[in-house]
Amino acid sequence: MVQETNSQVEEDVVAGEKKERQFASQIEKHLGISLVKDEARKFAPIDYMLIDKKTNIVSGYLEIKTRNFKSGAYPDLMIAHKKMCEIRKKSRDTGLRIFIAIRLIDIDLIYEFNPSHRLRIEYGGRTKNTRTKFDIAEVEYIPLSYFRPLDVR
Repeated sequence: MVQETNSQVEEDVVAGEKKERQFASQIEKHLGISLVKDEARKFAPIDYMLIDKKTNIVSGYLEIKTRNFKSGAYPDLMIAHKKMCEIRKKSRDTGLRIFIAIRLIDIDLIYEFNPSHRLRIEYGGRTKNTRTKFDIAEVEYIPLSYFRPLDVR
């Protein structure tokens, strides 16, 4: 197991944020809504609020993931269990729709959170390219069959 330095992890985060912002911008244009980060909370549990441009009313939430593999490489999206707990809580507390969008190399997909879906939970995470001890934790797997295409490119 190779351990990266904090600066290497930080570089990964910066590169990931750039990809996320580009994807978010394309989603905004496609859906005709504003995606707003809660700037008061640097690490908000869900990436974006969906805001109606005319009323400023929050109509839902969106988590964005970008991955460096093609569709078909894996049957599921792996996501932190802690993140999914926050999504479930937000769903219960607000009753608003919550989406997870994923950009793969060859396709964009979107999943609307459904509280009746029971997802597999494992202890693992980034085991192939582990950077730090924090890459290994409880994770959940959302079958990609739950996602539908999102044509925003």
